[in-house]
Amino acid sequence: MSNNAFSRGLTHVESGGFDASTSLLTGISASGAGSEGAWTEVIASTDADADTIYVYLAYLSGGGTVEDVLIDIGVGAAASETVFIENIPFSGRATTVSTSDVVCLPIQIPSGSRISARANADAAAVMGVGIALYKGNEKSFAFSGAKAFGVTAAFGGVSVDSGAAANTKGSWVELDASTSDTIRGFWIHLGLLENAIIGVATGDFIDIGIGAAASEQVIVSNHYLNVHTSEYSMPSTFYDIEIPSGTRVSARRQCSDTDATDRLRSVAILGLI
Repeated sequence: MSNNAFSRGLTHVESGGFDASTSLLTGISASGAGSEGAWTEVIASTDADADTIYVYLAYLSGGGTVEDVLIDIGVGAAASETVFIENIPFSGRATTVSTSDVVCLPIQIPSGSRISARANADAAAVMGVGIALYKGNEKSFAFSGAKAFGVTAAFGGVSVDSGAAANTKGSWVELDASTSDTIRGFWIHLGLLENAIIGVATGDFIDIGIGAAASEQVIVSNHYLNVHTSEYSMPSTFYDIEIPSGTRVSARRQCSDTDATDRLRSVAILGLI
């Protein structure tokens, strides 16, 4: 387990990607062709060592068709970027108002680092990305990077059906058969699987489990979600729980809605490694 983040005493180091003339974030283009777009510089060179990065995300444009986006954060010279935060999931329709999120990651970033971002989306879009760096006190801790588990080729998480029975946990759905890294804590990311209009507002309970099929052990119980009748991005939530390398990870849900389309959600986790 990692240490308690509340004792870290963070101090702001610097920020990038925040356009004071528009009050918007730096635009990162995604072609929608199923592959990552070009890297866009967010910070040219960090002034000091940092051990915490806040990544701010929002849609800038997408014509109302964009639903799911994956964002990489990289470090290094232009044309030689190395990904250290892989596939941050972001879901929601580009024309809705609540399309923003922020993820806080305790990751070491040395002084003099050039930081860039790129995006992969299901349709052409411009994502807004802003980055703020902080340094902790002598009790601080940090990791080498982060990556998503449970990401599908459709740019979002794995579809998890709550089932035809209302308010009853559905079957476990595998997110990752065997984790490639030890996960030192993770964020749960939820999406609406490109369902633009949901018929009724719903309540959801989501479990995350580990272990072999039919023998899953619950490690997150009843993560709560309230879904309104329009599509929007859902904030990521951090759980300070370790998952060993080589672990099978699954999710299951219950929902108050039984409509075959509206009851579906996508689930992925963004893990510290």
